[in-house]
Amino acid sequence: MNRKLFLAVVISVLSSISHADGVKYLNDAAAKAAQQGLPFRLSTKIFSQAISIRIPKGFEAISSGAKKNYYLQEWVPVGEEPQSWSQMVSLTGIKGASRNPKMEAKLFTGFTANQFKKACPNSFAAAAFGEFKLSGHDAFMAVISCGNLASTGASYSTTDGKSYSETLMHISIKGINDLYSVQWAERGAASTTPLQIDAPKWLAKAKQLRIQLTGNSENN
Repeated sequence: MNRKLFLAVVISVLSSISHADGVKYLNDAAAKAAQQGLPFRLSTKIFSQAISIRIPKGFEAISSGAKKNYYLQEWVPVGEEPQSWSQMVSLTGIKGASRNPKMEAKLFTGFTANQFKKACPNSFAAAAFGEFKLSGHDAFMAVISCGNLASTGASYSTTDGKSYSETLMHISIKGINDLYSVQWAERGAASTTPLQIDAPKWLAKAKQLRIQLTGNSENN
């Protein structure tokens, strides 16, 4: 009897690959999965462990690589630009951060929330979904929102110079040695008041990514 054992194209990529090579490698693999009509599951070795997610259909990589102790990988809908995107899925890693006994997953998410609040104090909103275990590791999820981000700073600029809203699902994971995050952001029309956070929608997005953290060797 024939059985289909794999329902997805699964690839592994090392965080040490250069930015240009990494982006090309990821997009070639995503295109191959799309041609075969299969979902695309990506496993990325980030410092001492590997984080695995299911990349949403129709997304392409725009960045991938490590700089000193920080790793960043970003995906946006095909054809969108690094500064003008409607959605973005990101993976990050901070080398050695989990070795600090005072570091908790919720502190990492909290730092990101504080950055948002500083950028839009009058239209800020957040919803904490709490602590949980992910692949046996401490994790924390929150959704953070800015109703009105003016394009005045590099971190929040767009190519057309217009203001916009941004809502971010932020999942922090405390690995054995390193601290990780998986993020899914959406941009929309600017609002002078806080946006309502759609909890079922963001919980569904978190489930869609099927996040896993693997590897337990401190020597990796």
